[in-house]
Amino acid sequence: MLTGQTLAETRLVKNAGCVSCPIRCARVVKLDGRDIKGPEYEVLCLLGSNLLINDMDAIIRWNYELDLLGIDTISVGTILGFAAELNEKGMWKNGIEFGKKDNISQIFKDIAYRKGIGAELAEGVRSLSKKYGGEDFAPHSKGMEIAGYEPRGAVGHGLGYATANRGACHLDGGYVVYFEATGPAILDPYHYRSKPGYVILDQNLLSAISAGGNCLFTSWTFLPPFLYKIPNSKLMSWLVTQILTYTWVTIDLALRMPAFMMSYHLPMLPHSKALNMATGMDMNFGKFLKVGERGFTMERLFNLREGFTAKDDTLPKRFTDVEQIPGNKKTKVPLSKMMPKYYHLRGWDSTGVPTKQTLKKLGLEDVVKA
Repeated sequence: MLTGQTLAETRLVKNAGCVSCPIRCARVVKLDGRDIKGPEYEVLCLLGSNLLINDMDAIIRWNYELDLLGIDTISVGTILGFAAELNEKGMWKNGIEFGKKDNISQIFKDIAYRKGIGAELAEGVRSLSKKYGGEDFAPHSKGMEIAGYEPRGAVGHGLGYATANRGACHLDGGYVVYFEATGPAILDPYHYRSKPGYVILDQNLLSAISAGGNCLFTSWTFLPPFLYKIPNSKLMSWLVTQILTYTWVTIDLALRMPAFMMSYHLPMLPHSKALNMATGMDMNFGKFLKVGERGFTMERLFNLREGFTAKDDTLPKRFTDVEQIPGNKKTKVPLSKMMPKYYHLRGWDSTGVPTKQTLKKLGLEDVVKA
């Protein structure tokens, strides 16, 4: 089975990580008698389940080959899945098939050196869809391939994909799926009214953490340990989910508060206190959030300058118009219902452009003039 448990029980040699980091998120596995870097969730999903391939050793080998070639594993897995569907539908006969693995390693090399169909695959999903069709189901946003999380099962994550400045990046999108379907899963994954505020909060926090030079995985310290035990109790899980989902108005209000009204350090999020202690900066949770908002907005301004518009804050129709579970209307991303509120909470106008008031609040007036 393609699971972390299987990897840990049958292939894992040890955990590894950056110097002094306690998280140790890297995996060292044994393959062909050698200790090499192992795959993570995204690789197992997109080079495995996504391609209907159930071969742990093959995926470990492909992950290693892609690292040596300098190719992103998330994008290439999504690209191959899209190419396989185009082939299956007769839209582009390319030799890539679901469940077929004998030509995968060669395809990686062809992509790296732009040989044969590799030259076309290297251009990504958006380019392929424009040439061969399938734009309604081409898994990307703003040209970046979607990561290994199905947004129809976590609509907030879908909003994050659509609004992320880098495209369908699960981290730049706020990684809301962590609260909707993975990790402690403490939000109703289909409750769309609550998601704009949570998405913005997460996007701002992750942006601020990055600006401080910290690993984004450290953001998970925001949650107390007991929340991870809640899913073991159906009653407690239901109760906590209801409370955190339906008190979304408190998140919206917090986003509108001036920074000085949050002049404290959040105990479970040590980053603002750490910055204060390490640099002497006058930093607190409110200012930390503002740093993230400013950074995210600067990226937005860059995209607008380069020609992106609100029309690019979108997902393919497969995710917005087609139910993941036939007959269940909740299982598609209600993007049109969430986007107006997202823009409003961000202080952007209806076309997705930051207002003058927002730019002034963030000290970005001169950036626009330049």
